[in-house]
Amino acid sequence: MEKNINKNSLLANMQFVENDKNNFNDRLNLCLKLVSILKEIYLNDKNEYLFIYYRLNRNLGSLYFTQNNYELSEFYFETSIKLFEDNKNFDLESPTNICITKEMLSQVKMMLFLISGKEEKLNNADELLKFIENNYDDTWSDIFKQNLVTRRNIYNNIINSNLKTVVSMIIPYHIILSDKKIYFKYKDIECSIFCETVKLSENSFIVGNNVYNEKDIYGLFNKTKITIEIGKYVNLKNWIKVNKEIESVCEPLTIAINIYNYFLKKYIRATKRYWLNDVNEKMIINYEMSAFAGDYEIQNIPFTASLSLSSSGDKNISLSDEDIECLKYELISNKDEDWLNYLFEAKKYYLVKDYRNAIILVNIALENFSFHFTKKYLMKYKDEQYVDNFLSGKVNYENFYLKDYIKEEDFISAKQKKLIADNPPSIYMVYKECNKYELLPISRTRLNKMINSIKSERNNIVHGKTIKKDLRFVAEEAIENFEKLLQILDKIN
Repeated sequence: MEKNINKNSLLANMQFVENDKNNFNDRLNLCLKLVSILKEIYLNDKNEYLFIYYRLNRNLGSLYFTQNNYELSEFYFETSIKLFEDNKNFDLESPTNICITKEMLSQVKMMLFLISGKEEKLNNADELLKFIENNYDDTWSDIFKQNLVTRRNIYNNIINSNLKTVVSMIIPYHIILSDKKIYFKYKDIECSIFCETVKLSENSFIVGNNVYNEKDIYGLFNKTKITIEIGKYVNLKNWIKVNKEIESVCEPLTIAINIYNYFLKKYIRATKRYWLNDVNEKMIINYEMSAFAGDYEIQNIPFTASLSLSSSGDKNISLSDEDIECLKYELISNKDEDWLNYLFEAKKYYLVKDYRNAIILVNIALENFSFHFTKKYLMKYKDEQYVDNFLSGKVNYENFYLKDYIKEEDFISAKQKKLIADNPPSIYMVYKECNKYELLPISRTRLNKMINSIKSERNNIVHGKTIKKDLRFVAEEAIENFEKLLQILDKIN
């Protein structure tokens, strides 16, 4: 780095950094470059460079604060304050400006507490505010005085857990609610929802602003802007994995969608508007988020584009040649493979995080495939009548387990009166029957484990019993194991 860098050039560059009309990234990158240069040389000539180095560190604290990068903001604010306190004989800054820096740092500390839960950060914020309050000067500007009041009120609201996170998003269909917020609880969290109709511009030929199609499940006429208030702080910059279909999503968006889907189930029960669908992260094109302590906004991301968007570049959007060939084959194929339709339906439910229905559908796919496979497999060894009787569980007098205690005519009469019913075999039994004639290319133990995985929680869901497992992982494992089962068995016949 240059040892004899021009001071006037440094001052001009510092003015560029401090002018908020300039491009933010240009200011940030220049400031970082200047701090890197001065870090090596300011100690050798404090009279020349210390003031500029101090100001640039304070500027970086402000820039990173604007960017919601609280860790780096804390580092550079604290660096600037330490430079001031270690070099008081240089008159780097007025006491008022140091108070302003500490006031901004107090907000950074509060945000770091909300993100990390570390009490030390909140205590630091309180100490900074007390320092400013103890050095209060009535000549301070009205703006700074108001900022100090705001910071203290934010602190008090945090202490009292008076926090909320607000997410607004446009969903791709129309839901009718009210012109007022609806309040409710979700998992013991106070929440609210507010809906606004978004009229599509291409339907401007329709006269009137209140025209709608009641069962417009595809958003042909209107969409809806949903605003969800979550009664706690959720880090606006935290990204989480939702499931295997939805890799990385901003956490407040996912929580807001979960709250909306919970609300929607209640809404459908109350209004009988059964045609409305759950929402998932892939359906949201853009959204905005903010966080509040009481009535004070403490964090804001005004517009965020969803990661569900893709681009084909200069090429027209088209299926691959391989997909086109597969489509042509399917269009002329007479294969009866309903289990694939059920599997894809299960995956659709998994995508929208309706794991209960995903589990039910993959179980239907399992039963459909297993009985289809077994019939085709056994027909190689037995006649059709035998196979049909086996799969229908038809009970004959000859193999009736109470044959020794009932006459044949009484058995026939009981069958006609449906007192004795047919007893179709279980999934386990049909594969056991297949193994009698030729061993399947999978051990019985492994096969049963896969079936157990697919059937896990199925009965509890159907019968409305309490479920303790995370259904996301149950659904994932069920779908994966059914697909593995298809790969192993589907090629045999």
